[in-house]
Amino acid sequence: MRLTGFVALAFLSLGWLYTGLHAYLAIRARVVASHRRWMVRNFSLAFGAVTLRLWLPASVASGIPFETAYPVIAWLCWVPNLLVAEWAFNKAPPPSNSTGAPN
Repeated sequence: MRLTGFVALAFLSLGWLYTGLHAYLAIRARVVASHRRWMVRNFSLAFGAVTLRLWLPASVASGIPFETAYPVIAWLCWVPNLLVAEWAFNKAPPPSNSTGAPN
């Protein structure tokens, strides 16, 4: 169970670094629309820390043992956030000031 939580938070850390790097590279290339999308992804991953702190007390209050809840919450704290960000990108029309660079 410990390995599951470790892997989840390792992926979160790597994803946060990856999206941050791509946001930085996009803004350095002056591709603002791409930078915005990468920053939304980056923020959704950073917000995982807040989501984790919401899920943990909720699991304790519902009587789920910490050892059982934590490996699941380690994934739930960031994967849904990222999925919502991606869903919002696919639902919204592309911004009109896009420079045409891929995201």
